[in-house]
Amino acid sequence: MRVTLGDYTITVPDTLAIIGGTDIPGASFILMESKLPRAIAAVLAGASLAVAGAVMQDLMRNPWRAPTSSASAGVRRPRPSSRSSSSA
Repeated sequence: MRVTLGDYTITVPDTLAIIGGTDIPGASFILMESKLPRAIAAVLAGASLAVAGAVMQDLMRNPWRAPTSSASAGVRRPRPSSRSSSSA
């Protein structure tokens, strides 16, 4: 969405038209030469960081989530015993 906003606002229909091949003076240059390449670079950088994190977890043998780290994983807490620990 950031691709369509900024100092020179380009509407969503115009953005789709430009990507489709229509030439809109001014807007086509701004979108194709400035905004769209930055957005694509940001998506690729984020995807690269996600893959790097997954590879690091695999190399360090770190599980995605330990079965005991979540209450929703069926972890049961021990019940208190019925015996009294105080002696009288």
